[in-house]
This record gives sequence, structure tokens and C-alpha cells, in this order.
Amino acid sequence: MINKEQVTEIVYDAICAYLDVERSELNDTSQLEDEWQLDSTEMVCVAVDMEKELGFKLRGLKFSEIETIADVISEVLRIADVLEAQERAAEVV
Repeated sequence: MINKEQVTEIVYDAICAYLDVERSELNDTSQLEDEWQLDSTEMVCVAVDMEKELGFKLRGLKFSEIETIADVISEVLRIADVLEAQERAAEVV
């Protein structure tokens, strides 16, 4: 199971790399589109980079609902929880 700290690091690393900025320039409330002009199409590129580090696909990532870095972290954690629940259910069967 991946934890919040791991997800946070992966999300920040991917966004910083894509934007070519230092970690200190961003925070959880950074507005990705309004402040950094990162639109949903570009978020797909960031998501692909995150998937490589996470080791799972971010199917169901709700790009239209993502405004801040905290939103990205929450969405990744939500997807990780769903995948974990599916794995547990498969083990029971």
C-alpha cells in the first residue's frame, strides 16, 4: 500500500519536472491552471509520469475537478484506495 507521503513526493516530483521549477516554488494550494497554466491536456503528461513512479494506472483521474496540487494528491490516493480494495476483493474470491 502506498501512503500519503509517498504519493505527495511522486506528485510534486512529476509536477516540478514538467514545469521545470523547484519544489519550493509550489505548495498544496498552488493553482495548477490559474497560476501555472497547466491545462488538462498537460496534466495527462504529468499523470503518465506519475503512473511510472506509482506502478499503477490512474484510470478515473478526474482532470476537470483538479485545481490544486492537493487535489491531485487526493485523487491519486482515491484511485490507490480503489485499486487496493479491488485487490483485496479478488483475494477473497
